[in-house]
Amino acid sequence: MNIAIFAYSRTGCKTARRICMALPEAENRLARMVREALRVCPYITSVERFSFTREKSGLKAAFTVKTVYGALTAESEVTL
Repeated sequence: MNIAIFAYSRTGCKTARRICMALPEAENRLARMVREALRVCPYITSVERFSFTREKSGLKAAFTVKTVYGALTAESEVTL
């Protein structure tokens, strides 16, 4: 199974090309993108425990965000 993820520039603008990849690679890339986006905040100490669900519209990731104030569960979804 292949997943298509849109590529974003460093400024956050969606580029016109799509990146097609196998599901495990798409999961790894989504986890890395989420970690990079959230770790910018100085209050976030880690992002871990990723679990992925394949849905009709795309790939959904649930994960735990640990902050200096405690932990919370969050979700992110890539739409195809």
